[in-house]
Amino acid sequence: MLRGHCLIPILIGAALGFSQENPPLQPGTLPSQQPDEAQRAVPNAPKTGPDAPLTVGGKFRYRMGHSFAPFEFLRTALGAGFDQWRNKGRMIDAVKYTFVVRNDNGGVMPSYSRFVGAYGAAFLSRLWYPYGFQHLRNGLSAGTTTLAIDAGMNVVREFFHFGK
Repeated sequence: MLRGHCLIPILIGAALGFSQENPPLQPGTLPSQQPDEAQRAVPNAPKTGPDAPLTVGGKFRYRMGHSFAPFEFLRTALGAGFDQWRNKGRMIDAVKYTFVVRNDNGGVMPSYSRFVGAYGAAFLSRLWYPYGFQHLRNGLSAGTTTLAIDAGMNVVREFFHFGK
């Protein structure tokens, strides 16, 4: 809601704007389409100055300059990072609940199904490898990689809601 002292500049600006004398509008045109002094003198002269239309290259540079300006990009990225840092408890919970689940009593317990699934699939898939590659460390490495990817995906799902 605007307060009284905020209305004073608006009222002064409106009074000054209405007090200026504008030339009469040409029939069938909007005020923004009215010719300036140079175009009244030479009707087909190209428009110049700050009101001149942008070329295709100028439009591209304008859009890319505002979209990918280093300062704007950095400011947005840092702002989002600081906002998420305040919610670091959410990230810790997202990683934690990859490895633990709630039991029927409301307490936490290891997520046995996730461990059995990750490592069981890793060891079963190694059975199709040649005999020289069927090592315990290959299965452990693949299972651990699966759990790490699961934890990362839980963090992504926590902060980026896809389709919800």
